[in-house]
Amino acid sequence: MKAEAVVIKTLDKDTAEIRIFRDTACGAHCESCGGCGAEKRFISATAVNTCGAKEGDKVLVETETSGVLGLAALVYILPIFSFFSGYFSAYAFSDLEHVRLISGAAGFAAGIFIVWLINGRIRKKGGPEVRIISVC
Repeated sequence: MKAEAVVIKTLDKDTAEIRIFRDTACGAHCESCGGCGAEKRFISATAVNTCGAKEGDKVLVETETSGVLGLAALVYILPIFSFFSGYFSAYAFSDLEHVRLISGAAGFAAGIFIVWLINGRIRKKGGPEVRIISVC
């Protein structure tokens, strides 16, 4: 996945702190639309700087798409899967619908908790690698 970013500061010869601008759902072309007035949001990250980008440079960055898509799938699919697992496993224990729903809600909460734990590990590890591929 490629995105535009700005180098905030160079940390050493091969790494830089960057701000990656996140696009909105409409594509973030506000100058041509002006409809919603959505503000630009950004993500701060540390990137591998093999292009020699300096502080203030606009750069093009790349992350491994499969890693990002895998994490997105985990965040969305695991809680839903956990909900249905809890809901349908309650069939073995009860014929009452509210018991099944409570079991499903508990499964959903467990899925959210697991995603939260995995997110903590990823933050400590540093997340997907971001590389600066060119200076704009």
